[in-house]
Amino acid sequence: DPAAGALCGVSDQNGDGVNEFYSVGAGIPLKVIRRTDGGLLRTEAAYFNAPSLETDGFDLNVTYDWDWTNVGSFRASFAGSYTLSYDIVNDRGVKLDGVGSRNNANSIGRPLPEYKINGSLRWSLNRHAVIATVRYVDEFEDDTGQSALRGAYGFFAPTIDSMTTVDLQYNLELPSFSMTQGSNLTLGIKNVANEEPPIENVDGGYDYFTHEPLGRIYYARYSVAF
Repeated sequence: DPAAGALCGVSDQNGDGVNEFYSVGAGIPLKVIRRTDGGLLRTEAAYFNAPSLETDGFDLNVTYDWDWTNVGSFRASFAGSYTLSYDIVNDRGVKLDGVGSRNNANSIGRPLPEYKINGSLRWSLNRHAVIATVRYVDEFEDDTGQSALRGAYGFFAPTIDSMTTVDLQYNLELPSFSMTQGSNLTLGIKNVANEEPPIENVDGGYDYFTHEPLGRIYYARYSVAF
């Protein structure tokens, strides 16, 4: 029924076993295109994703191995990422520099510290190995307004501070037995100093895209090869 209007439903309205078109409102006639009999022909999008993001940077990975007589073997590793640009064009056509920003004021970006670094030192001798890892996340700015209520409870943070944590791990290679080809026992501590994530002016008080709130974690792992 062409008189049903632009926004229609289809059902048996009078109980005669025949489905009819019926009006459920004026709808958006310029976007919902129907046939002359009221059937749906096509719809045209009223909104589309306008924001865009372009980024570049570089990653660096360096490893160096050496032996020290009667002391053991060592491996030093460095891994870092540095962001040169994180250019966001929002839905109003405004270009934003997202490097070092929380990027909460736009719909496409994510929190982006300018750089992140991991460094580790591994020592091994015979069946024993120990590795220490340092992880660093750079500070970044909060690009949205600070809530006075959260600030009153100590969560005023226009700058989200950097964070450094240290992990330790000990590995013991055990001899093979029965049908096995060997086994390993691993003991470790993540975040040895029990560092808390830097505060942020949000519910929960930390940036859940960037930092972990779990604090110090002890773990043990046993693996066996057959």
